Amino acid sequence: MRTGESALVESKVYVPKPWGREYIVYENEYCAIWLLELNPGAETSFHCHSKKSTGLICLEGSIELRLLNHTHYIGPLGKINIHPGRFHSSRNTSNVTSYMLEIESPVNKCDLIRWDDKNGRVNSMYESNNLPFQNDEPRLDLSSLVWGQLSKIRFNANTFSMIDNQLLASRSPLGSARVFPVLSGGFIDELSQQKFLGPGDVLSRNDLTSLVERFQPSKDFQCIGID
Repeated sequence: MRTGESALVESKVYVPKPWGREYIVYENEYCAIWLLELNPGAETSFHCHSKKSTGLICLEGSIELRLLNHTHYIGPLGKINIHPGRFHSSRNTSNVTSYMLEIESPVNKCDLIRWDDKNGRVNSMYESNNLPFQNDEPRLDLSSLVWGQLSKIRFNANTFSMIDNQLLASRSPLGSARVFPVLSGGFIDELSQQKFLGPGDVLSRNDLTSLVERFQPSKDFQCIGID
């Protein structure tokens, strides 16, 4: 198995939440990706993570992302990076289910501090219960993508492809992908040989294009392109 390659088998269960549900769609030794389904008008707790970084991407619908002193509104393929200790909550402002990806690194669902919660979970840890999917329920599974080629899958309105350092180094086209969550590796500064960025970070198309022009992706660099 290549470094950073998913060892995840298709998830058979989801975690029910007061605001909807979530389930894991990808995991490696550096990060995990969860799909959150937020019901219309529903809101997550106002919380932070003390140790892990989190990237959030809205796939469908519209999200009001509340921080301590700011509020951001993100629509389809809008993204934000949340560093450790940054309190945030996500509210679905549309009248349909909103779908959002959460990329966490390192993997630790128990790294959770709640400030407040409309559903009375301030003094509760992460939910440990889960329920099985119905056999015919459509769900996202990124473990079926193939590294080293522009393998693609489609889920609802979005297309997902795997991109590694070889594809970037060969200047292969990125297709129509607009956001890129990093799964492993990063970029290397040639002078200092330091690596920066990494799993859990989410890059825009302009970010990734500019970085490739200036820096070398590490040999273990891998990301997902989403359009």
